Amino acid sequence: MLAGLEAGARVITAGGIHGSVTVVEADTVRVEVAPDIELTLAREAIHERIDASPTEATILETPVTHDPAPARPADCRRVQT
Repeated sequence: MLAGLEAGARVITAGGIHGSVTVVEADTVRVEVAPDIELTLAREAIHERIDASPTEATILETPVTHDPAPARPADCRRVQT
């Protein structure tokens, strides 16, 4: 799988990061993980190549919204000073 790795391939790293390969070198691969953000990784860090269908690509590009105030665990309490 690593031998056939090329620019434009969608990949998942061993750490679970998804991205697109931009440059393949002898020992390293550059992977774009967000617009204008690239990581340089050892080739062995690439876990899997994925070929997303247009539907999956649309889902991946959908903005993610986060709850601005996540719930605290029940055993955490604020300390009044």
